[in-house]
Amino acid sequence: DPYDLASWDARIKEAVAAGEPQEVFERVVKQFPFAARFWIAYADWAEQQDTAQAMAVFQRCLQQVPSLDLWTSYLGFCKRYYSVEEVLRAYQRALDLLGMDPRAGLMWTEYLSLLKHIYNAQQKKDNPDADVQGKLLAQDANPVEAAR
Repeated sequence: DPYDLASWDARIKEAVAAGEPQEVFERVVKQFPFAARFWIAYADWAEQQDTAQAMAVFQRCLQQVPSLDLWTSYLGFCKRYYSVEEVLRAYQRALDLLGMDPRAGLMWTEYLSLLKHIYNAQQKKDNPDADVQGKLLAQDANPVEAAR
């Protein structure tokens, strides 16, 4: 049955174990183009092969699948491989698309933490005594470094 999700999961698992799942991933995302879980599995597998391949998978699905889970996976990918500026742009895109989702609270929290980190870094660069003068914002863990 081409619409049986459990059988697709089993096919993917078998193909990954055999070492050649790309054809199965392509068939499943063609069958279920809006199923974020299959795109995430595809991107996770692709990331283990090559980061450029994973980025190509993400680029194919991000605009057509407005899924918080998919964007969260993409943001994790960006935090592992890209600069802070690129991660910031990724957060801005994600929040423009999904920021009103009631489940987007963690994404907003991470974004604000990243903004505070950038602000504090700039303050310290501009004024080495910024910490003593009380010009820094309360520091959260850097979400980019935490992901690496």
